[in-house]
Amino acid sequence: MNYSLFEQILALALMLFMIFLGYNSIKNNPQLLSKESISRSFRSMGFLALILIGFISFLVMMIPSGEPKGTIGVKGEANASTTPSSSQYRTV
Repeated sequence: MNYSLFEQILALALMLFMIFLGYNSIKNNPQLLSKESISRSFRSMGFLALILIGFISFLVMMIPSGEPKGTIGVKGEANASTTPSSSQYRTV
């Protein structure tokens, strides 16, 4: 993508401001990067990741297998199990 000069300068200024905020927060609160706090953060994030993996696995297992009823097949013909007669097929 081609960004205008204004957008590039704005992005650079925003990046420098974010770096400044990060530097000041670490300078004023040095225990943020201590071994204990990082270990506690990784433990919490790992636990949340396991819960998310389990939830997504549950959702995937809830998806029914096979072609659901009432869908239109590959050739544009409706599923015969839900239509009363073959003369009412609708093509897409």
